[in-house]
Amino acid sequence: MGQIIRSFRNAHPDIALELHHYSFSDVSAGLRNGEVDAAFVRLPLSVPDLRHRTLVVEPRVVALPPEHPLATRPELAIAELLDEPWVAIATNDATWRDFWLATEHRGGRAARIGAEAATPDEAFEAVLAGRGVLLTRLTIAERFIGEGISTIPVPDAGPSHGAIAWRAATESPLLQTFIAISAAIARGDSGED
Repeated sequence: MGQIIRSFRNAHPDIALELHHYSFSDVSAGLRNGEVDAAFVRLPLSVPDLRHRTLVVEPRVVALPPEHPLATRPELAIAELLDEPWVAIATNDATWRDFWLATEHRGGRAARIGAEAATPDEAFEAVLAGRGVLLTRLTIAERFIGEGISTIPVPDAGPSHGAIAWRAATESPLLQTFIAISAAIARGDSGED
């Protein structure tokens, strides 16, 4: 994200760009209530009139405590995890929460929640404590592997999409420039055309 911000500031030094960080309590990162014009988010979100451009696609993995019976497997199917207790993220977005609880694979059965977490640290601590499994994305799970977390690919869970998102009402030529720079850098271009 730093390269995106620097490239935009270099192209538009007269524009004041403010950065905000949000917790899981608002996974829309301020888009839902109009606090921001654009945000880097994980899809899907249940925000009306949301527009987005995918910047990165990552595999989803399950995080398990090292002593879990499935922790040594090279790969898991989502069906093998559905009866486990799960670590759920405390968020205001039901669509996002359902995605990370693999609700679309449950055939109408509710997830058994072993713990709720408001931050990534809390979620991985709950996994290490054996309170549940956590479906997550590979890049965030890699931060916790040194703590003893096992991460196993779950290919049939489908990938996670990281995107830049905005509300239709905030679209402007300047915002389109920011989106274009973000997309260029995400695909490996300099973003400074």
